Amino acid sequence: MVNTWYNKIVKKIHKVKHICIGCESNDHKPKILLESGIVFVLAVSVFVLVVTFGSRFAFRSGVLPAEVYSSVLISLANDTRADMSLNTLSQNDLLTVAAQLKANDMVANGYFAHTSPSGQTPWYWLDQVGYGYMYAGENLAVNFNESELVNDAWLNSPTHYANIVNEHFTEIGIATAKGKYKGKDSVYVVQFFASPKITPAPKTTETTQIVTEPTTQEEQQKEPEETQQIAVSPLEVSVTNDSYVEDETASNPTIAGAMVLGENVTTVSGIENALAEFITNPSKFSKTIYFFFIGVILIAILSSLSGSIRKKEYKHILYGVVLIMLILSLILVLDSSQLGQIVI
Repeated sequence: MVNTWYNKIVKKIHKVKHICIGCESNDHKPKILLESGIVFVLAVSVFVLVVTFGSRFAFRSGVLPAEVYSSVLISLANDTRADMSLNTLSQNDLLTVAAQLKANDMVANGYFAHTSPSGQTPWYWLDQVGYGYMYAGENLAVNFNESELVNDAWLNSPTHYANIVNEHFTEIGIATAKGKYKGKDSVYVVQFFASPKITPAPKTTETTQIVTEPTTQEEQQKEPEETQQIAVSPLEVSVTNDSYVEDETASNPTIAGAMVLGENVTTVSGIENALAEFITNPSKFSKTIYFFFIGVILIAILSSLSGSIRKKEYKHILYGVVLIMLILSLILVLDSSQLGQIVI
């Protein structure tokens, strides 16, 4: 029994070696550098590119559920916080509803900013859903179609990163909306962070109570300020991450509809599985395949080089070099297709 399994493993290793490594058994011509191997690798590489763009289109067109996208962004934010030994942010339905209302408003009124043309600040949307908060922050993004690209853009901006790792925040809500941005079909992303307002405990017989975090009267009356910063590449950056104490909650008839939306908010279980990773981050998945191919081809070229020089046969080495260049060009196509993305 053991010998049978051992023989199978040896045969598998020998087969892989025959495909990827130049040696005497394959006349220093690994199969991956033969015409059939070149065609196979190139066909798979092009197929991966097509599937990647197809996945992006599916998200933009609404075929893929936005909840998948939002849930992965929440997971990525919590991964970053875990690296900093910070508390995990829990998804709050009211924050999600507020984020959805803000995203819908940007689409409906044709703007992309923390403050709407009519003067509504980010905190207006928290008031609309009746979320009482001690601290709050907002990150925005537009024209992205992959969750990890959004998260990377936020992490690369000091002010957005400050929101993600703010130790005061305990809850998060993310929503998306499809609309036009500069005449192009785009996806707007709204990310709200907050910590709920702590209500003082009733007085006991000893007249003691829990005291919320102290603030001055001036701090209670002023709105958080927005700061703006221009980031590298085509990213315009501004963010609001000041703390803010809210004493009153606004009422509005739209809350009733928002609450219905909140009841329908779902999360995705098993975000770490390969399917969710591919759906929301197809470029990362594609690049993993491309770099794997490049690595295998390099091994094949280097292991065959001495034999090719000795025999003065360079055709297959040339095939491998050209194939690597073609795969690198596909990676450039993936990267160039991400231009025009903005976070604020």
